[in-house]
Order: sequence, then structure tokens, then C-alpha cells
Amino acid sequence: MRYIPFVFVVLWATGFIAAKWGLPYAEPFTFLALRMALVVPIFFLLSRALRSTRLTWTQRRDQMLVGLGTHGVYLGGVFVAIEHRMPAGIVALIVGTQPLLTALIGQFFLQKRLALREWAGIALGLGGIAVVLLQGGKMEGALSVLNIGAAVLALLGMSLATLWQSHRGGMTDLVAGGFWQYLAALALFVALAAGLEQNDVNWTAPFIGAWLWSVFVLSLVAILLWLYMLRHGEAARVTQFMYLSPPTTALMAAFLFGEPLTPQTGFGAALVVFGLYLARRPSPAKHVEAAAPGRAS
Repeated sequence: MRYIPFVFVVLWATGFIAAKWGLPYAEPFTFLALRMALVVPIFFLLSRALRSTRLTWTQRRDQMLVGLGTHGVYLGGVFVAIEHRMPAGIVALIVGTQPLLTALIGQFFLQKRLALREWAGIALGLGGIAVVLLQGGKMEGALSVLNIGAAVLALLGMSLATLWQSHRGGMTDLVAGGFWQYLAALALFVALAAGLEQNDVNWTAPFIGAWLWSVFVLSLVAILLWLYMLRHGEAARVTQFMYLSPPTTALMAAFLFGEPLTPQTGFGAALVVFGLYLARRPSPAKHVEAAAPGRAS
């Protein structure tokens, strides 16, 4: 069972691969609306089967706000960036700096003092992202303002939702909270798909595979692994592996889709990974907060 945190991180990485695999056959918001339309009833049944705690209206509101950030803005931004040809590995690298941005926001707005090691990690992470993005001219439009903006919006949505969850939703039942998170995301994606897209879906085997993978493996199995880790005290170990997620995604995308791994991308990724390691390394004097539920999906 000691490998469960590593498996969880690998599943996180496959989320970007599933997006790239399925997006040639459906528009991003339509894809996500279909995903949430299946996830919501699954989580409803799961919450009934596990006899999850009934949430108050305040808790439901808080979880819906978290869902809009984690599953709405985050997934929406990731899918839009990949849809417009940003390499999945670079998208994963940008949004993978979420712990650094969350720590930075906490420093300036929540009076959470950062250690020198954490500041060094943030500087390295931001520097690594800059190194990757400065090669935009070599990527033939893959690093456009739209793509970068969508990825940064995803990063911001996840960071703010994580802070909200840590301050308002820490005692919330995870499965019940997940239901309300996904319900809010479903409402958002249905509205966006209806207003901005043609809603055409090419129901090919690759799309169905990507859709079912995103529902059952990412949104269901990953969450069950998360619950298992929380119950057995393994959640903190995930933070020791999370810095491996961006390079894992990049290697998967290079192998499956032939995405280029330039020396500049490799150097920037190395800076980000080392920055994440510095900032998230467990410290005996400081509790390491676990990720918000649903982040890996």
C-alpha cells in the first residue's frame, strides 16, 4: 500500500493526457459538461452508499465555490489551453506551480509567513516557468496569449479554491463535498457549452475512452484513493511526490503524442520541479497542508 501516493500522482498526470486524447472529438466545455453529467450521479450514489454526512447550506455554498475553482475554472482553463495547441506537458508545468502561488497568496493576504526555503522555491518555480514561456517563438503559436492566459487562469482558480477549502471546508465530508463541487461545475459547463459552443461530439472509440477514463479513473478512482490515504494517514506523503507530476505528464505526452521536449523546456521544468521540492518538502516545524479534494481529477 505504500505505493498508493505515487499511483495517485500518476493518475493526476493522466488527466492532461485524457484531455488531449479526447479534445479532437468534442469542444472543451462540451467534453467537460458530459464528464460532469456522469460524475454527479455517481457521487450522489456514492454519498448515499457511504452514508455521508448531510451538509448545511453554508457548507454546500462553500463546496460549490470550491468546485467552481477546482473543477470549473481549473479544468476549463486546462482544456481550453490544450484545445488551442499548448503542449500538455507545458500546461501541466504551469498549473503544477499551484502550491507556490497558493503559498504566495497566503503570505500577502492571509499573513502566513514563508520560510526562506519556501521563498527560494517560489523564485525557482517562477523562473522555470519564465524559461519555458520565453521559447514561444519556437513553438509555432502553441504559446499564444490565449493559451498562456487560459493556463494561468486555471492556476489561479485552483489556488484560490485551495485556500478557500483549507479555511472553510476542512471539516466537510469529502464525498458529500465532492458531490456539490461537481454539481456546481456541471452547471457552469452546461452554461458555457450552450452559450459558446456548437455541442458537436464525434462519438469515436478514442473519445469514449477518454471520457470514461476521465469519469471513472480520474473523478472516481482518484477520489477513492484520496479517501483511503486520508483514512490511513497517507495524504501527507502525496506532497512528497507531487513535484513529479509535471515531468510525468511531459514524458507521457512526448511518448503518446510526439510533443517536443526541447532543452529549454527541460531546463525550465527542472527549475520548477526543484522549486516545488524546496517549497513543499515536509518540515518538522510546519504542518504540510494536503491538497483540496478533487484536485487530481
